[in-house]
Amino acid sequence: MMDPSMMQAQMAASSSNPESNDLSSRSQLFSPAVAHNAQIVEHVRGLMSIFAGAAAGVLGVTGIIQGACVFIIFHILTSLGLLAKIKLTGKVSNYLPTKWYAFLVADAANHLLSFLLFWTMGYTLIHIY
Repeated sequence: MMDPSMMQAQMAASSSNPESNDLSSRSQLFSPAVAHNAQIVEHVRGLMSIFAGAAAGVLGVTGIIQGACVFIIFHILTSLGLLAKIKLTGKVSNYLPTKWYAFLVADAANHLLSFLLFWTMGYTLIHIY
């Protein structure tokens, strides 16, 4: 992941304009880097929902409560893995404009349909046919 605050500081330091080196310009995040980081997180969580759905289907998970538990567990484990990667290199607020506790549950509803699709497909291919 790219560190938007460091990129902004480097750009400010490399510019010849002395007014751009003030503290307020370095404290803001570099928006292309934030967009890139959000896109990476979105891709990782999308892949997680596909693999979690396929795993739930292959394992024969039936019932909405058991499926929801599988999805929630995989989503939180993936978010914790991403947080561990970010925490090793700095604060979450340096990479994304969210707090760590909001990062854990963010975008769960966006990936639920992918999970359901691959859950039913995995279950149908393995247990019905």
